[in-house]
Amino acid sequence: MSERSQIPLSAFLCLVFSTLIIDGYPPGVAALREFGARPTNYLLVLALLFLIARQLLSGVRVSFTRRELFVVIVVGLGIPTFNLPIAILLQPDTPTDGLILDWCKQFAMLLWGLTSYQIWRLLLRSISAQQLGGLMCFAALVPLGGFFGDLSGSTDIQSVLGTFRIKEFSRPSGFATEPSLFASWCAFMWPLALLCASYGRGVAARTFGMIVFIAICVSAYLCHARTIAVIIILQIIYYGIWVLRRTNGVRRLRALLVLLIFAIATLAAFAASLSTLGDSEMGSNIVRIGSTVTGVRVSLGHPFFGVGIGQLKYFFGEYAPDFALASGEILSYSTGISDYRASSFNLFVRFCCEFGLVVGFAFSIFVLRPIISAARLRSTDTAILYATLSGIGGVGFWLSQDQYGYQPGILSLAILGHFLATRSGSRSRPAVRQSNL
Repeated sequence: MSERSQIPLSAFLCLVFSTLIIDGYPPGVAALREFGARPTNYLLVLALLFLIARQLLSGVRVSFTRRELFVVIVVGLGIPTFNLPIAILLQPDTPTDGLILDWCKQFAMLLWGLTSYQIWRLLLRSISAQQLGGLMCFAALVPLGGFFGDLSGSTDIQSVLGTFRIKEFSRPSGFATEPSLFASWCAFMWPLALLCASYGRGVAARTFGMIVFIAICVSAYLCHARTIAVIIILQIIYYGIWVLRRTNGVRRLRALLVLLIFAIATLAAFAASLSTLGDSEMGSNIVRIGSTVTGVRVSLGHPFFGVGIGQLKYFFGEYAPDFALASGEILSYSTGISDYRASSFNLFVRFCCEFGLVVGFAFSIFVLRPIISAARLRSTDTAILYATLSGIGGVGFWLSQDQYGYQPGILSLAILGHFLATRSGSRSRPAVRQSNL
C-alpha cells in the first residue's frame, strides 16, 4: 500500500483507537450495552461495510482459510444447534419467548466479538510496528485528556464527559463508565506506548511515546482501581519469563532488577489505593468474588453441556454462596429483580458456565491462542513482546468482566496476531528492528 493511500486508513484508525475508552455512550446503552466501547463498534460496523463494498467492487472472490471456516461452522451452526435447545430444556417453566430473546442477544454479541477480531486484522494488515505505536499514542491523548480533566474538576471538560457517561463516580474515570474500565484500558495501552518509545522514527517520536507511557502510568495510579494491579503482576511475570528465556549475564540481572522494582512499586500503589476506597467500593469486591464463585458453582453443577448462552440469571439464586448475599447487587441477581444481566465477572468462567467445562476450556484456549503462540516463540523481537504484554492487558480485563465484545481486549489479540503473522511471513526480514531492554 502506498504512503498516500495509508493516510485515510491511519486517520480512521486513530479515530477508532481514541474511542476505545468510551463505553458509556447513552444512545448505545439499550441496544449495545454488552458490546463494550460503543462508539468504537459503530465505527467498526462502518469499516466492515466499507470492506465488503470494496471487496464487491474489486471483483475479487472472497476466500477463507480452513481455520476460519471451521470457526464459522462451529460458532454459526454448531452453537445454535446444540446450545439453544439445552437452554430451553433446562428451563421448562420459563416463558420460551423471553428465554430465546436472552439467548439470541448474547449469541449476537459473541458473533460480533469474533467478527470484530477479523475486522481489526483486516484494518491492521498493512500497518507496521512504528506506525501502530505512533497512532496508538496520538489516540491515547483523548482518553488521557479526559481523565486529567476529570481529575482537575474542570467544568468545561466535565460537561463534555457528561455527554458520554451514564453515571458519575467519586474517583476520576475520564470517558470510561467507571475507574476499573479506565484502568483496564491503561493495562492494554502502556505496552503499546513503549512500542512507540522503542520503534518511533526519530528521537522526537520515541520521546513522545515515553511521555505517553509515563502519563498512562500516572493516570492508572490516580484512578485508584484494583483491577489493574492483578493484570500488571501477570504482565510482569510474563516479562520476567521472557527475560529469563532470551537474555543472559548483565542484561538479565539488570532487566530482572527493573522488573522487581516495578513489581514492588505496583504492589505498594495497590495497597495505597485500597486504603482510600470507601465502603461501597470495597463492597464491590464481594460482588466480583461472589459472582465468580456463583458462575463456578453453576459450571460444576452443569459440567457437560452448560446452561446456555445468557442463561446464568435463571440459575444465579440457586447457586449463589451465602456470604455473597450480603451484597444488595448479588441479592438483586438472585431474586431476578435486577435490570442487568447477571454476570460471572470472568469471561472464562462464563465460557464454562454457558457451554460446559470441555467446550468452555476449548473456547478459553481459542481466546488465549495468540498469547500462547507468542510465549512459545524464541524470538527476541521486542515488538512481539510489547504486543503480547498488551494482549495480556486486554485479556486481563476478562478476569473481572465477562463481556464478549470488549474491544480493547479483542484489538490487543488482533495486534498480536498481526505481528505473529508478519513475523512468520518474513522470518529472514523482521518487520521492525530489534532493541535492547
